[in-house]
Amino acid sequence: MKVDRIIWGLLFLFVGGVILLDNFNVIEFYWRNVWRFWPVLLIVAGVNLLVNRKNSPIGGYVTIAVTVISLAFLFWKGQQPAQSWWFGDRIYSKIENDDWEVDHKAKMVYSEAMPSVTPRTANLNFNGGGYKFSLEGETDSLLFAESRIKKNALSYTSIITDSVATLEFSTNNRKNNSWNVDGSNQLKLYLNKNPEWNFDINFGAGELDMDLKDYRVKNFEFNGGATDVDIVFGNLVPLLNVVVKAGVSDIKIKVPFDSGCQIVTSTGMSMRNFRNFKKVEDGLYETEGYAAAKNKINIKIEGGLGNFEVQRN
Repeated sequence: MKVDRIIWGLLFLFVGGVILLDNFNVIEFYWRNVWRFWPVLLIVAGVNLLVNRKNSPIGGYVTIAVTVISLAFLFWKGQQPAQSWWFGDRIYSKIENDDWEVDHKAKMVYSEAMPSVTPRTANLNFNGGGYKFSLEGETDSLLFAESRIKKNALSYTSIITDSVATLEFSTNNRKNNSWNVDGSNQLKLYLNKNPEWNFDINFGAGELDMDLKDYRVKNFEFNGGATDVDIVFGNLVPLLNVVVKAGVSDIKIKVPFDSGCQIVTSTGMSMRNFRNFKKVEDGLYETEGYAAAKNKINIKIEGGLGNFEVQRN
């Protein structure tokens, strides 16, 4: 009995089945919950090493049974929005919608006034742990933000010249050893629409929700682990470059129907849904009339396991 092949087959069936059920709205699956329990896979591997050293049928059956039970557990946990769990000696509770009542956390406000000369370009960088990152709307300031995290766990810096503003958030790992993936760490953003924006966002696990259709975005780069990502782009610049690198993730990107769009992708065993795109070659997709389009969006996607969608509105 080739147990290793059976285990890999079960893993692929699990991931593919979950993605299909989620896409058809049969279930609502939260990959970040599964990511939290990744040590279960180490247990499966350990059981295989202990009981199947001589390729005995009984050992093989035990390993398969443990694998099935583990995947059933992950399937159950993945359908449950995270509630609360322990991190050291503190408990952090799940935030639902706009409920900002979180134990041991403070609401922090960050504001960057608009300079007397509006910067032509604004760069927004973020580097941090697990959290929910969302764009809530516009502001007359250059940037306004609210966070609900452990006090002093988030650092903010800015460098502004006559033409360029660079705004950066980063987590202080020494003070913030309790970041988690349940959405209880949040950063709500309000941005000015006048500059051309460049985004560089990096985080391990969590959620990203940004509707940028009314913003002039030139470059957008996202690098994440186990994430739920929902981004909407507009067509207010001639060329928009988008780079998305993610692990076990659910990535949804929406682009204007009247913009030419090209997708270059390397996504392993992930599900791809590029509706209204034609396949030019392996890993390359384009909309009809892309070469002659006045406004273009170039998207590069790299990922492991998960769901990757690009839709035209």
